[in-house]
Amino acid sequence: MARLYRDWAKRERLFVSLEKKIRTLPAVRRMIGDIMVPLEVCHFDTRPGSPSGNYLVTFEQLTRQLQAMKDAGLGNVYVHLDGWGKRGYDALEPAHLPPCPEAGGWDGLVALASKAKELGYLFGLHDNYWALYRDSPAWDEKLTQKFEDAATRWAPGGTAVSSRCSARASRCSS
Repeated sequence: MARLYRDWAKRERLFVSLEKKIRTLPAVRRMIGDIMVPLEVCHFDTRPGSPSGNYLVTFEQLTRQLQAMKDAGLGNVYVHLDGWGKRGYDALEPAHLPPCPEAGGWDGLVALASKAKELGYLFGLHDNYWALYRDSPAWDEKLTQKFEDAATRWAPGGTAVSSRCSARASRCSS
């Protein structure tokens, strides 16, 4: 599948080589050989009868977990943080700011990211840049992708697929 995509990207002149990505963003070189460690902060499922439940791990707890990983000898790590938004994992997109207050809010998130950097780890936030949730304050039917018959395009779980670009995303999140 990857080869088919690469061939298509080359034909469409969209292909960007790994070497060019590294020249553009040198941190990409660091990712080669890194272990991806997904960490999750919280999930507050408000859907009636949902089986997924609720949970919370604070940014402070995760900061200690990063230190424990380093103390155990884990180097070359990419920390991928899920569920960091206001209501946790995959909720309120694209208006998921501020970071989960119950987990420590902005201060806690900044401290976690700083700890990752101090330990030499790469750090990234999970974001569904394509998602638009009906319970989001930013919900707008006009921002959703449409099929030819003008019906909204839905992803599994009742999430609308957004046609928003990055500029719209940042405006919706503020």
